[in-house]
Amino acid sequence: PVFTSNAVTFTATLTVPASAPTGTVTFYDGTTLLGSGVVTASVATLTISAPATGNHSNTAVYSGDTNFTLATSLPLSEIVQDFTIAGADRTVTVPLGGQATYPLVITSLGGALPAEVSLTLTGLPPGMTAFFSSPVVAAGSSTTNVTLQVSLPGYSVQQPPPGPFG
Repeated sequence: PVFTSNAVTFTATLTVPASAPTGTVTFYDGTTLLGSGVVTASVATLTISAPATGNHSNTAVYSGDTNFTLATSLPLSEIVQDFTIAGADRTVTVPLGGQATYPLVITSLGGALPAEVSLTLTGLPPGMTAFFSSPVVAAGSSTTNVTLQVSLPGYSVQQPPPGPFG
């Protein structure tokens, strides 16, 4: 299984006893054309940047050339999954030096997570920090509750902290 956000590369290797084949290999998901690749040194590849979620049965069809006939591979099954992150839709007012806590739910769509999911938060204003109760959701998880805690500095970046003389 792979995530829908990961590119998938299909590789067809043509094994022949004599001269290297030429031509193209066309890749299908069931009867849906995915694309094709030119055979170079007996190998053709195709990369799909954002595969659709769900179960897929993929095949490769070699076009044939003057030395070799058309050939179709056996189907290869692939599961492409996605996940959601849901949280309470709310606004929180926090004083300087305070913290805001947001409960989040990470839910795998279409089965357990095929790989771990790392949670990060970027783009915070200067002085703010963020902490996830569990920054990594394990592979194999289906629904996981995580808390995001955002901490504000004890001073405003628009007002520098007071100096030693007041």
